[in-house]
Amino acid sequence: TGEEATVSPFQAKVINVNGGSYVNFRKGASLSAGVIDRIDVGSAVTVIEHGTDWCKVVVDGVEGYMSTWFLRF
Repeated sequence: TGEEATVSPFQAKVINVNGGSYVNFRKGASLSAGVIDRIDVGSAVTVIEHGTDWCKVVVDGVEGYMSTWFLRF
C-alpha cells in the first residue's frame, strides 16, 4: 500500500490469563478507556505497536488497544 511503518505489523493470539473467554479491545491504552469490542480468546489480531503494558492492534480494520499481558506473540 506504500505506507511505511517503523515496526512491521505481526500477528498475535488473544489469551486470557484470568481464565475468561474474551479480552476487551479498547479505544485507548488505559483500563478507563472505552471498550470498542470484546475479542474471543484464541482470535488472531494484528499488532502495529508493541508496548510494555499495551499494544496497539487492528481487529477487522479497526485500530484500538489491548493489554500486552493478554497477547501471545
